[in-house]
Amino acid sequence: VLRPYIADQISGWLDDFENDGEEIVIAAMQEAIKNNVLTWNYVNGILKHWTKDKVKSIEDIQTLINQHRKQKDEFDNSQYRDLF
Repeated sequence: VLRPYIADQISGWLDDFENDGEEIVIAAMQEAIKNNVLTWNYVNGILKHWTKDKVKSIEDIQTLINQHRKQKDEFDNSQYRDLF
């Protein structure tokens, strides 16, 4: 059962993201699942981050995710450069 305050927050996010609101909220939920974090606070945090980054579409989200993965890969690789 969905708690009323969560339903209200979801409704607010749908309004904030306008035309792509449903897809963007679902994408945030999927991202939380991929990270094995199944709390609304985590999903809400993702949505806040995307708002700060001026996300307006699924394409914007994919661009952000790709940038994040690239930065993470570069960081992971840089940690081991000095070892070899």
